Amino acid sequence: MENCYARGNVIGEENVGGIVGDNGFIVQNCSATVKVSGNLSVGGLVGWNRDLVRNCYAAGNVTGDESTGGLVGLNDDYGMINICNATGNVTGGLYVGGFVGNNRGIVGNCYATGYVTSDGDDIGGLVGLNRKMVRNCYATGNVIGGEDVGGLVGRGSGTIKNCYSTGNVTGDVNVGGLVGSNSGGIEEYSFWDTEISGQLNSSKGKGKATLEMMTKSTFTEAGWDFDTIWAINEYVDYPHLQWEQRPNIEADDSDNDSIPDIIDDFPNNPAASFDTDRDGSPDRWNPGMNETNSTTGLHLDAFPLDPAASLDTDGDGIPDKWNPGMNHSDSTSNPPLELDIYPNDPNNKSPDDDNTENPTDSSSKTWIWILLGIVAVILIALFIALSVRSKRKSPENEVKDDLGRVERSDDK
Repeated sequence: MENCYARGNVIGEENVGGIVGDNGFIVQNCSATVKVSGNLSVGGLVGWNRDLVRNCYAAGNVTGDESTGGLVGLNDDYGMINICNATGNVTGGLYVGGFVGNNRGIVGNCYATGYVTSDGDDIGGLVGLNRKMVRNCYATGNVIGGEDVGGLVGRGSGTIKNCYSTGNVTGDVNVGGLVGSNSGGIEEYSFWDTEISGQLNSSKGKGKATLEMMTKSTFTEAGWDFDTIWAINEYVDYPHLQWEQRPNIEADDSDNDSIPDIIDDFPNNPAASFDTDRDGSPDRWNPGMNETNSTTGLHLDAFPLDPAASLDTDGDGIPDKWNPGMNHSDSTSNPPLELDIYPNDPNNKSPDDDNTENPTDSSSKTWIWILLGIVAVILIALFIALSVRSKRKSPENEVKDDLGRVERSDDK
């Protein structure tokens, strides 16, 4: 079956699909915008798939009891699904996935964006239960379930390779950002968004922050193929599959410094971009720029890894002052920074830097000794003068003076 589409509502019991209930042949280039509901093996496009589904999509909401998926309910042992997507919301009981409810075959180069909701077990944003292979796929919808709940796969015993998930994930038992629980399955180079998912843990995979999930190097360093399979509008969105043919979008760069706003700590200043300690002072100037090019009066951070200080006028490694709202206890350096009591003198250190008394340079010491010498001379002179005066006024000297005056009078 190829080049077909269906619209409307489909209601059934077992093997219920938006375009095919039980598929044993090839379905390609087909689509279904159908609201589908049933009990067992219920899918937005195919209920039970035993062959190939290629280049198809389903956009309707799907509801079922067991093995319920946005595109395929049950993908059997020989089932293969390639270059397909599902966007409808999925509600079910056991084995519920945004793309496939119960996967025993191979799923590759596919994605799902719908929300997945269940109070049962084995609930995933892409696949509820994975028993064989999921590769080069992603899921972005939120997931709510009971036990074994994951952003990509609820429970796995198969292989997951080069996949990711970003939806918020909640559940009761065995809840994971990428995989809820794993029983002997293999995961290779797959990730989930720890910030959006609300999950820091997963049975399989590696958690990354949102910005990392929008950075190409996160995936290329893990060996993802961005030549023939994946593409990305870096710092704008998560990776997508090349067959989606999304437009190329450049990230905003308000100051035209070649650093996207999302990673530019000074998005409106062309002179600087990075501030590691987030204290408002740049680590370095952009190439060809300096302080005169700064449009907001920036100065370089003398302590780029310490948020407590940034200014060091004399370049002696001791801060002139604390940054606003910071003090000694906020310093992250080891040992913590101390203020410079001589901010304009590179030869002097902070009083607490070497646990000694306040240091002074050689010229200061010389002047101190000179002043002390002058004071000593003055004190000695005063002491001598007072001693001489005291001797002159003693009674013995006064008698001698009187006798001398009498003798001089008699001579006359």
